Amino acid sequence: LPEQVQPQMYNLLKQYTLARGSVYANVANESATVAALYFAENLQKQMWDIAVANCNKEGALKGCSQLVIPALNDMFDVTTTREVARESHPPLTIYVLLILLSLFSAVLVGYDLPRSTKRNMLYMISYALIISLILYLVVEIEMPRDGLITINEADHIILDLADKM
Repeated sequence: LPEQVQPQMYNLLKQYTLARGSVYANVANESATVAALYFAENLQKQMWDIAVANCNKEGALKGCSQLVIPALNDMFDVTTTREVARESHPPLTIYVLLILLSLFSAVLVGYDLPRSTKRNMLYMISYALIISLILYLVVEIEMPRDGLITINEADHIILDLADKM
């Protein structure tokens, strides 16, 4: 880009990085997340407009439009991919079927238990715990930012990037 717009683009890139970091820092607060996403989207539009308007101006390096615009496009595509992943969840039917499958398998195990003369409490308790743990882990994996197992530790990467800018 021409030298006169580089500081403005640099500032917008830093603001954008901080805005993307704040999206994940406040993920539990839906209104803060939506506000941060809206702010980041506005920054995207500003950066895009600056790149498109200035890549063909005098003072821009040759090939600016082949370097800057695809890089911005790729950066925005990652944002879109992450947003789709955040909003996409399996249908309720999947969870209902998992619960029904666990109940059905418990009935099958329970049906065979009366044939034995002695009930083994270890088998019954371990079966119930394993099925419950599997159902819990499926829900935990689906919601990686809620629950006991979280991925919030990875958020520091984007904030570290903003600090280095």
